[in-house]
Amino acid sequence: MKSLSGRELALSLAAQEKNHAIMIEGERGCGKRTLARKMAAAMLCSARTQDGLPCGKCIGCMKVEAGTHPDITVIDNGSKMITVDEIRKIRTAAGIRPNEADVRLFIICDGQNMNVQAQNALLKVLEEPPGQVRFIITCDNMNRLLETIVSRTVPVKIGGFSEEKCVGILKQHFPEEDTDKLMELCRMFEGNVGRCVEILGDGEDRHSAELLKLSEAAYIAAGKPSGWELLEILAKFEKDKDGFVRFLEFLRLRCRCAGQNINTDRRHIAMSEAIDRARSDMEKNLYFPLILSAFAAKLREC
Repeated sequence: MKSLSGRELALSLAAQEKNHAIMIEGERGCGKRTLARKMAAAMLCSARTQDGLPCGKCIGCMKVEAGTHPDITVIDNGSKMITVDEIRKIRTAAGIRPNEADVRLFIICDGQNMNVQAQNALLKVLEEPPGQVRFIITCDNMNRLLETIVSRTVPVKIGGFSEEKCVGILKQHFPEEDTDKLMELCRMFEGNVGRCVEILGDGEDRHSAELLKLSEAAYIAAGKPSGWELLEILAKFEKDKDGFVRFLEFLRLRCRCAGQNINTDRRHIAMSEAIDRARSDMEKNLYFPLILSAFAAKLREC
């Protein structure tokens, strides 16, 4: 029997009416929203293939792709909190019969951003969902959601694409880019197309390219006798906490790319621990300048 990938499994589950709630877990940029849209098409398609895939040609599929299907409600607040009032609106809408399809679908993106009150409100409808209602919830980490929420969904974890697939997707959007450069990015971000696009994109995404350069510079500076260069790099984040958090992500990826095995290389283990400590201190809302100083000292010890 063929082993299904996370994406294939999610689409297969979407085509099965018995699964009223499916949770997709994956890191930022791995394609959870794109997959959720394909799953929505699989649920609302009127002419699915024998494999349960959406036909892509019926009215339902076209409306899903255009984002105009009346029986789909999407909550996508980006990094902002999902409030209890938004979930209460879902609970109210869940009792209304679908307009065109056989089911009414609710897609909650970045479900980990629901506060506790919102999660408890969602739990009530997940426990006793109306027969015509289905849910797709995406998240970056299921552990950030209530266990009672997770237990009432069918969880599916997805990762990045294969290097070949990732390069192929990027080539479609950035045909002018050098293939070797695309391969290096795909390798660094482990097939995460969204993260690669951040580096290659224009406008605000250029900030990601700058953060990547800073992470590479910090990786090199951490190994030098003098700590001034490293301090100068970290000083750029004195008034940019969000930028520092993203910088830490890039630095971790830089370690992973440099080491043959981040789990066994002592220097990279130490750097990974320093990154974890800085993230933990950020979550505790400790004095930010001290976090930067402590992080610099930890890196110097690596």
